[in-house]
Amino acid sequence: MRKGFVVDVIVSLIFIFLIAIGIIIFSYGNNIVWSAFQNNTATNITEIARAKGYMQNTFNTFNYGFLFAVFGMFFVIALLSYYTNNHPMFIPISLIMIILSVFFSYFLANLYWDIIHTTPAFLLIAEQFWVVTFIMKNLPFVTMAFDFLILLVTYLGKRG
Repeated sequence: MRKGFVVDVIVSLIFIFLIAIGIIIFSYGNNIVWSAFQNNTATNITEIARAKGYMQNTFNTFNYGFLFAVFGMFFVIALLSYYTNNHPMFIPISLIMIILSVFFSYFLANLYWDIIHTTPAFLLIAEQFWVVTFIMKNLPFVTMAFDFLILLVTYLGKRG
């Protein structure tokens, strides 16, 4: 299979899901570590507060870093599809792959919400990462929009 085809969206959906879950789990683990430090009497409270401020700034960048990762992956796929020559005969196969990728994105979005809603602590953390929450909530729509963009770029792109 050539690079830049609609099939690459399915691979990017897996990465998007793993990044979103990773952000939530990493933040959850960070909260556990900070509470352990605060409950320990041998730690310096001012150093802990300063380090926690640094970590909070880092976690704030995760929100927009996730947005950058999602649009970056789809942009690379669209760019690669622009330089791939495909025959229009393969449009029905691409449409089938779009349907499959949107179905798969529904599955991943529901799996994300099942994981998040089973643990109340995860739900509180997910509310802090509003970009991650918004994209994962609307993942099928984002996937469909990018699939059709890639389809248009692939078959209406560079010729010659």
